[in-house]
Amino acid sequence: NKLTDTDVGELFVIRNAGNTLPSSDAMEGDADKATVEYAVKALNIKEIVVCGHTGCGAVNALCGGVDEKELPLISKYLERLGPLKEKITEKGADLDEAIKMNVQMQIDNLMSYDFVKSRVEGGELSIEGWIYNIGNGEVEIVK
Repeated sequence: NKLTDTDVGELFVIRNAGNTLPSSDAMEGDADKATVEYAVKALNIKEIVVCGHTGCGAVNALCGGVDEKELPLISKYLERLGPLKEKITEKGADLDEAIKMNVQMQIDNLMSYDFVKSRVEGGELSIEGWIYNIGNGEVEIVK
């Protein structure tokens, strides 16, 4: 709310590690998928913002790996970002670029939902990607 200068209750927020959303054909992530459906179809929201941030721990863990025995749930959670890890490795991206790539991937995942895609194409819904810089408070638009 501070970032967007809005009051409590004005934003409908899904918050999770790495701001991830599975694609529409993925079997996991039912809660997040259902929340997006509710926001778009029942609440008729007009804008979705995928907001990553500098130093993202989830993307850092994805790039550097995690100890599966020590952090088995995180390790399993990061599996949904396997395609992103491949792209990061292929490109040789640093953490900042990887965070941007993650935001873009989540936008692509949102667009895989028919009810999102049809509203975006119809001009009823917009999607933006942001990177919040924790150090200086600036927001970079991801294009």
